[in-house]
Amino acid sequence: MDTCARIGRRRLLHATGMAGLTLGMAPLLPAAAATDGAGQPSGSAPSAAEPSGRAGDRMIAELGAGQVVAAIRDGELNAEDYVGVLLRRAEALKELNACISVNADEALQAARNIDQARAAGRSLPPLAGLPLLVKDNIDNAGHPTAAGTWALRDFRPTDTAPVLKILLAKGAIVLAKTNMHELALGTTSSNAAFGFVQNPYDRRRVPGGSSGGSAAALAARIGPAALGSDTGGSVRIPASFCGGAALRPSVGNGGAERRYPAGGVAPISHTRDTVGPMARTMADVALLDAGIVGSPPAAPADLRGVVLALRESISGRTWTTRWHASARKRSSGCGTWVSASSRPIWTACLRPTPLRPSRSRCTRSDRIFQHTWPPPGAT
Repeated sequence: MDTCARIGRRRLLHATGMAGLTLGMAPLLPAAAATDGAGQPSGSAPSAAEPSGRAGDRMIAELGAGQVVAAIRDGELNAEDYVGVLLRRAEALKELNACISVNADEALQAARNIDQARAAGRSLPPLAGLPLLVKDNIDNAGHPTAAGTWALRDFRPTDTAPVLKILLAKGAIVLAKTNMHELALGTTSSNAAFGFVQNPYDRRRVPGGSSGGSAAALAARIGPAALGSDTGGSVRIPASFCGGAALRPSVGNGGAERRYPAGGVAPISHTRDTVGPMARTMADVALLDAGIVGSPPAAPADLRGVVLALRESISGRTWTTRWHASARKRSSGCGTWVSASSRPIWTACLRPTPLRPSRSRCTRSDRIFQHTWPPPGAT
């Protein structure tokens, strides 16, 4: 039976038809913020990066992490077939330079084992069959971990990073190691050693960094979930540039109070480095977080009564700022800030700039404004 036919109709329609709701920061990417020439929703797979191939492959690639796990568990999706779809996309979109190495044989074998376990009636671990895109500075035993630098291209760690080890024990599969800013010391992912990572929504623009390969691969639907690392924004910046979602977990003072275990990541700062989950939706980020910490996802916060200062539009170096008194109001503006005090609110806007090999910077603060709360005339 065709893989697409095995997936429940409701689940597949939800994955493809609701994809337009998955972009959290689409205004940062003008090419992705509306629709393409064919009227494709901005939240679906970027048309500029869309390979030719079977329509079923493209539809299946739209599935999110939670949908994939549920479909494999319920027997609606064959794990090996799904991994095969993603591997074909990785090959077709290799010019994005999102992946440094692809773990094809092991990923297919791991998926095959999961299908066999399900067919035999054995219970599956909670993340069985979930393909992961793993940043190249996170150790995976026996596999290249170059941290995006040519000097470490032959390094193969003997142990796996604790966070990744937890996810693998729960049934996740490493699909590929993703490209990054060299040694995670930058925010463009313009990597001279392994190629400049391109933003799938607009290849003239950078994907952010330093976890740019993970964010770009997610946006291109090469995988449903990813791991990056964050010291000063390295999962959050590329997630925003590529219309995705990410979490920097609490690190406390860098000791035992960390949310995620430390180690197994090329270091920058032992008190600030942390692995961070990435996906196309916050629901999928919460799924990864729950898998790592071993507890159910937290219940959504009740935002009724929260006052938001939303930046509605940007034109050159001028803004229009609109104040909303209800969290139910939505805005496509870049930047959402929450305040319940009378102290000044400082805001700034970061926007991706065209890819320039001669320049290392990809973001700039257009202008910083000071707003006094409440604004004049607000009720």
